[in-house]
Amino acid sequence: MRDGPGGRVPLGRRPRPGGFQADLAVANTGANALNGWTLTWTLGGDHIVNAWNGTVTPSGRQVTARDAGRNAAPPSGGSVDIGRTASCSAGDAPRHAFALNGTSCATA
Repeated sequence: MRDGPGGRVPLGRRPRPGGFQADLAVANTGANALNGWTLTWTLGGDHIVNAWNGTVTPSGRQVTARDAGRNAAPPSGGSVDIGRTASCSAGDAPRHAFALNGTSCATA
């Protein structure tokens, strides 16, 4: 797993009928606790159906997920788990271009 400047997003994806469930961990690789977080990424053709542990707002292919208040301050080395279900076709490309609080971060 590669660290990005301030964040890392390990990905888990499980197929479901008509789509998939994705688990994301917002990992804080910075030196200090976060004071609120916003994760953004680009969809690869899927459509968000449901999300949890954050406020997730899609706009076209761009998605913004914000902390849920109770999980706004992961410490240095800590992480916050969020997830979503999505609908898609078999040929959808994976999402990419994650950024945590405006800084690009690695995926795994």
